[in-house]
Amino acid sequence: CARLPDNAVGRRDILGLLATTQVMFIYSQEQIHFNNPMKNTGSKKTGAVAALTFSMIFSCLFFMSCIFLYSCKSSNRNKDWDIEKDGGVRIVMQVQIEGNQVSEFIAAIRSRIERFGVTNANIKELDSLGKIQIEMPKVHDLERVEKILQRTGKLEFWPTFECSEVSGYLHSADKILQDLLLSRGEQKEKPLLKLLHLESPFGGACIGCVNPADTALVNEYLNMPQVKAALPDNLVPMWSLSSVDCNQQTIELVAIKGSDDGKAPLDGSFIAEANGYKNRNYGYVGVVIKMNSDGAKIWKQMTEENLNRCIAITVDGKVYSYPKVLDVIEGGKTQITGNFSIEEATDLATVLMGGPLPAPATILEEEEF
Repeated sequence: CARLPDNAVGRRDILGLLATTQVMFIYSQEQIHFNNPMKNTGSKKTGAVAALTFSMIFSCLFFMSCIFLYSCKSSNRNKDWDIEKDGGVRIVMQVQIEGNQVSEFIAAIRSRIERFGVTNANIKELDSLGKIQIEMPKVHDLERVEKILQRTGKLEFWPTFECSEVSGYLHSADKILQDLLLSRGEQKEKPLLKLLHLESPFGGACIGCVNPADTALVNEYLNMPQVKAALPDNLVPMWSLSSVDCNQQTIELVAIKGSDDGKAPLDGSFIAEANGYKNRNYGYVGVVIKMNSDGAKIWKQMTEENLNRCIAITVDGKVYSYPKVLDVIEGGKTQITGNFSIEEATDLATVLMGGPLPAPATILEEEEF
């Protein structure tokens, strides 16, 4: 027979089930006696068979309930695991925050880990300076865990400029940059436009397709005060995570239309649900997002105001996609697509559903057992 749980709550649950089963069995017998007066041998035999049948059914149900409850109670005791014996990962992180925000960080990390499928992780503060230790049992993909833990998880939706709207500004900025470099003894023709490959305007919100090795130089040029002054005040160039419209050897620069307060019109705080998926017909991978009622209203308004324009979907300051709005979207549903695997899409959904971290953190130590 199944071993009963050791704790009092478990025994009480089992005894309750036993009492319920006995009551149901007695009730079934009474019903048999009522419907079968047993005035003859045949009816007695029929009643006995029926009683035996009910008895076997209830016994099986009781036995299965015992096993189920025991397994549930046992799972709670699995928290007392030994990482060096059972295997897993141990990670020490330095959080760039102080005071009560550390507890908020731990809560956000725990939510991510639980959505990752680990419900009995051990998370604790090592000191008062924001250093925490995370132990996850029976997890062996250290690289995947690092990505989930280190991502800030800040999801934002931004309106954008069309490339044709800022192309003239970029050409003017390029001429200013060329003269500035010449005054420093550097003779470069169209230094910015050549890096962006912007000899003619792109379609949509993309304002450049840049080789990864040149992104630092482009950032340097765009951050020069003289160059910034030649561009619209609310133009926020933002790099894509990977190429969307250009070839796969380049990274795209997207023209985000910023706001006065620096806040996006819509962010991850309005997410009600996020799941990774793979389209069976076309094979592309993405994350389906469903927003709450407030988010759905904002999303409807955003799509209404940006018909036939692009809206950029960004995570941690990287553009994941910038689809063109063809219709007003009601119901608060959208999707993030990109060049990632189903595992990466699932992990991104895990990060987004867990909520953004209150501050970035770096990994100081990592160990796999």
